[in-house]
Amino acid sequence: MSAPLSAASLIAFGILFASAPLARSDEWVSCKRDASTGQLLWLRGKSTEPLKNAEYRPGETNPDLGTCLVTKGQLREAHGLRF
Repeated sequence: MSAPLSAASLIAFGILFASAPLARSDEWVSCKRDASTGQLLWLRGKSTEPLKNAEYRPGETNPDLGTCLVTKGQLREAHGLRF
């Protein structure tokens, strides 16, 4: 009887462990501040995307390059997800 119980607990732990990154609400991403407008731009590969109401942390060597806190909603929009 303990074997099925331990197998079930391992499966439950696996599901929780796999879904933990999805539970985070915010994530820090690479971004830059446009020097002329002050707009924060999310650096996504070769493209940039404007950010609204983002928290900004300047880089150590260049104050215009740093990281921005992106919300779960912004991450979903960026990846085309609608849930």
